[in-house]
Amino acid sequence: MSIWQLGQHQISRQMRRKLSMRVYYDRDADVGLIKKKKVVIVGYGSQGHAHAANLKDSGVAEVAVALRSDSSSRAKASDAGFKVMDVAEA
Repeated sequence: MSIWQLGQHQISRQMRRKLSMRVYYDRDADVGLIKKKKVVIVGYGSQGHAHAANLKDSGVAEVAVALRSDSSSRAKASDAGFKVMDVAEA
């Protein structure tokens, strides 16, 4: 069937492809491309913390966190085992 129904509207197969979302899985990515690189995460809030931990757990050799010199998160990032540096240094 070449027509897809969405509510009262009929959408062609071509339009449905344009509206479709591409889902990526682990098998779609080559993690080896980043494992030997130095990766710096700027910020260590809820997202920075998660990104840094995910990269470290994925086997990236060197993950560092860049923070302002007066950031209260410097101790947290250091305690988690990350190299901490100033943003300008990164």
